[in-house]
Amino acid sequence: MQVNPTSPDGTLLDTVVVTVDDVPVGRSDDATARSSHGRSGDVRAVVARAVRY
Repeated sequence: MQVNPTSPDGTLLDTVVVTVDDVPVGRSDDATARSSHGRSGDVRAVVARAVRY
């Protein structure tokens, strides 16, 4: 899954790729996307892509 941390005005701050293993079809799971850049303030996570394989 590609997660794009963005600022409130929609500015792209980073791109993070997260792998979530063994999630059955129709179900959901939790994951944490961590950036290598320090962030403060209001940062929103936008899921840009999610691929099931």
